[in-house]
Amino acid sequence: MEFRDVAGAGAAGLALAAALKQALGRRLRIAVVDPRPEEGDGGLRTVALSQGSRALLTRIGAWDGLAPLTQPILKMSIFDGGVRDAVRIAQLNFEAGKGEPLAHMAFNDDLIAALRKTCEALGVESVRGAVAGFAPGPQIASIDLVGDEKLRARLVVAGDGARSKLRE
Repeated sequence: MEFRDVAGAGAAGLALAAALKQALGRRLRIAVVDPRPEEGDGGLRTVALSQGSRALLTRIGAWDGLAPLTQPILKMSIFDGGVRDAVRIAQLNFEAGKGEPLAHMAFNDDLIAALRKTCEALGVESVRGAVAGFAPGPQIASIDLVGDEKLRARLVVAGDGARSKLRE
C-alpha cells in the first residue's frame, strides 16, 4: 500500500491525521497504524483537555460527540507535600472565569472513540498492525509491519507513544 502520510493511533496521531485530511483534502491518502484492538482498554485512564485541545477537537469535528461525555474543571488547587503529610497548604488556586471552564476531563477511551469516528468520517484509513521496521528514502519511506505487510509513505509521523519503534 502507498500512502502520503502515516501517523500513530493515539490521541495525538488521530487528531493529526484528521487535521491533515481536512487541510489537504480527500485525495490525500492517510493511514493510521495501530497495533491495538478497535475497542478501548476498558481502564479508567482520564485526560484533561485544555482550551487549546478543545479548540482543535472542535475544528476537526470531534468535540460535539465528546462534549456530553466530559466534565468541566471549574476549580483547581496545586498542593506541595506528600499525601500522608499532616498539613498540606495549597500553593496555587485557580478558578474558572464566567463562561469557560479551565479545562475538561474525559475518559481516554471516549476521546479515542470520538477521534476514530472523526477520522473514519473524513476517510482516514485504519491499518491494524505493529511497526517492525522503518527505512527512510529520498522520496518514499518504507514501513514494515509485523506479519510481512509493508507500507510506503511520503511522510511518516511517529505518533506511537513513548516506546516508539519509529522514533528509535
